[in-house]
Amino acid sequence: MRRIAPIHWLALLFFLQALFFAWFVTPNGDIPDESGHYAYVVDVAKGRPLPVLGHMDNDRGIISNNLWRDWGVEDGSRPNYIVQHPPLYYAVAAIPYRIAKAVTKDRFLWAKATRIVSALSLGLLILVMFKSLVAARVDDRLALLLASLFGFVPTVTHLSSGITNDIFLTLMCGLATLYLVRFVQGERMADAYWCAFWLACAGATKMTAWVLIAGFVGILLYEMRQRWLPWLLHSAALSLLSFSSALWWMRRNYYFFGNPFYISGSDAPPLVPGYTRLNYLEQQPFFDWLFQHFYALVGFSGYCNSAANVDILVRYCKGVKVAVVQGPSYYVFIWVSLAFSALLLWAVLRHTWRLARSAPEHSIALSAAGSVQSGVRRVAETLRAPRWLPALLTIGGVAATAYGFIHVLKLDPRYTQQIHTVFAFMTVAALVSLALVATGRTGDDRLLAYGPILIALFSLLLFLQGHKAYVISERPAGIQGRYLFPFIPLLLVSFGIAIRGYRWALPVVAIATVLLAWAHTNGYMNTIVPWFNSVRL
Repeated sequence: MRRIAPIHWLALLFFLQALFFAWFVTPNGDIPDESGHYAYVVDVAKGRPLPVLGHMDNDRGIISNNLWRDWGVEDGSRPNYIVQHPPLYYAVAAIPYRIAKAVTKDRFLWAKATRIVSALSLGLLILVMFKSLVAARVDDRLALLLASLFGFVPTVTHLSSGITNDIFLTLMCGLATLYLVRFVQGERMADAYWCAFWLACAGATKMTAWVLIAGFVGILLYEMRQRWLPWLLHSAALSLLSFSSALWWMRRNYYFFGNPFYISGSDAPPLVPGYTRLNYLEQQPFFDWLFQHFYALVGFSGYCNSAANVDILVRYCKGVKVAVVQGPSYYVFIWVSLAFSALLLWAVLRHTWRLARSAPEHSIALSAAGSVQSGVRRVAETLRAPRWLPALLTIGGVAATAYGFIHVLKLDPRYTQQIHTVFAFMTVAALVSLALVATGRTGDDRLLAYGPILIALFSLLLFLQGHKAYVISERPAGIQGRYLFPFIPLLLVSFGIAIRGYRWALPVVAIATVLLAWAHTNGYMNTIVPWFNSVRL
């Protein structure tokens, strides 16, 4: 009898944990925007797909007052802002909802069954991240520990126990990452097309994935080794497949709203039009918010779905209720993140400078079946770029982060220095990694670079969008750490490549895993579960 691999037990464990929290711990509606996500699922399950944001026709596109239980009141006309998302997750989540509705009349059980999709997505995601690391030739034991790290983030556990598209989206992006790694390592066109397929699925799940799609398509075209005519044909096919769902949703947005990237509230007049990006950097703790929300932001509706009657509901259901994990658990996450970002930066610098010292005196010959990457490397070596580009990028990275520190140090939140140091290390690593993209000789060289580059670019985009949202609303908005989740699988691959082969790698990651597992348990037992109990009426 074939023995079950440890990774399968680990994936099953995370799935069962998420399922337990979904069924017994997380109150209904207490996932961010869960009522909106659930109402969208109900629309799809009732044969009313693709409701239009702001259009409430034939009872679709609303969040019913009787969504979670029948209060005996009118459904109301509260528009569902969540219908701004593409529909793939909601079509999948409608399957267990329809099955549950067919076998029971208990509305709470309909919701519990719908939550299974997120729980299952987490278990599969852990398995997929492990396979991505193994594809990058990371040792199985080290890959097992690295894949488990994501599951010990309380926000991940929280989201995987509810009706939301975030964990499902991360699974789609994790599958795309798996095939991207296989393509870069093995140059099989079938892997490129599988990557494009999963990118299309991600684009049909959430608009925030569109940035990752652009980055991954750029990598696919950059790495593809073909003669020029097949290269053009494959490039067109891969681009069309990858962007197919995103282009469809852009066209739909343009048809209804005149803006392909339209989201709820983005057309509102600005409340503080003169508020600059430097003002935002100096006066708003953007990086602290992003970091805290990535690690442990839980809750949403508070008392709204556990009241015994309508009178109690009206009395207590007011505003958003959330909690964050602070104290020892958060300290552990900060210091582990700081250590890992420092190790990644050290590995990128060490690898880049080793390539610079071993750079050939003459440029390589370019074959007829070369790639864009080999052409760029040929030009770079002709210009002796391996000898001066790393130094230039290192200086630029240090200067950029120093400039940022000058402004953010005008803030004084509790953990600013450590958190900003993490972002500074990642920024320098991303900039120096550009040298590996241009001059790297193997797929490993460039996979080491792609993770920090893409997550740094997306973090910059989040900063710009956060500033735009603040100008419009004069309050923090759009700064959700979960938006970074789709980029984590590739970042873990980069980190795995950075530390593999060192004797200290396995014990260091093992210690970090134990610390994060303890922090996760401590955060749930001492903060999250007591808070959930406090909002049950």
